Amino acid sequence: MRHASDDATFAPAGPEVPRPRLSVVGGGREAAPEQAPAPTAETAGIDPRILAAGFESVGAILAVLDEAGRFEYLNAAARTFFKLPRATVSGRPFWEFLVELEEADGLAADYATRLALREPWHTERLWVDELGDRHRLVWNSTPVRDHDGHWHVVALGVDVTEQRRAEALLRHQAQTDPLTGLLNRAAFESMLPDHLDPESGLGCGLLFCDLDGFKAVNDTHGHAAGDAVLNEVAKRLKTVVRRDDVVARLGGDEFVVLLPALGAIQVRALAARVERTVARQIRLAEGFAKVGVSVGVRIAAPGEDPAAVLNDADASMYEVKRRRHRR
Repeated sequence: MRHASDDATFAPAGPEVPRPRLSVVGGGREAAPEQAPAPTAETAGIDPRILAAGFESVGAILAVLDEAGRFEYLNAAARTFFKLPRATVSGRPFWEFLVELEEADGLAADYATRLALREPWHTERLWVDELGDRHRLVWNSTPVRDHDGHWHVVALGVDVTEQRRAEALLRHQAQTDPLTGLLNRAAFESMLPDHLDPESGLGCGLLFCDLDGFKAVNDTHGHAAGDAVLNEVAKRLKTVVRRDDVVARLGGDEFVVLLPALGAIQVRALAARVERTVARQIRLAEGFAKVGVSVGVRIAAPGEDPAAVLNDADASMYEVKRRRHRR
């Protein structure tokens, strides 16, 4: 097959357009000599100019590569998406245009291995445009043999960047408290068992935090002020913990801090620091607010039941709250 710039099979042309010579091979095996040849535009009764025009004008990204992975053709949609003129890519291997340039040898070997199977394959690759923006492209590639016995690959590309962004957003929303941006209860409860795994866990400390005086803020200043207080408390909790510690909002005015591999002395010291930090006055649009926090402490070892550990931390918090009310 000639390069796309020379081959009228891949672009609309005049009445002298030659018959296309590509046929798709299915099932991964070459046809036996006695079998009928694979259908072509000629045997199907389709004018090759129609196929050529459709290939060029279809909205999907379409490319033809040779046995060595070099571009033979990009249709108009592909040239527009990649912002590459035909002369720029013709004869060059596809991996030169991917982000994983350091993996060129691996990509070339992978392409050769897949082509040798003579079966269609599916891949998803990252592409970085000239502005540095990243795109995810899904490619469906089909090996094709011409009547001279040479192999080519017809690749159909679909830009799934927006789909991947939407999926990532849904995952984030499923794991995140929408008000504070902290992990939510479901995400926290799915994470805790890893720290208590009897084989690989290191154990952890838990600080179960419940705000004191929060209802008065809502009653006095309104729910918008209450939301502002919750956001400020979330920020303050994140400032007092270590980089690997986890802060989550369980709901309402309840927060929990997970402290991986930390012992009782440091956990209790951090609980006291949380109490001092949260108790500082909070500036609101309506004035100032002040809340306190009751902190229940639980040190958990690997092998303990995650639900029981969290319930114990909750009970410890309520015991702290009861002691304060008796004063």
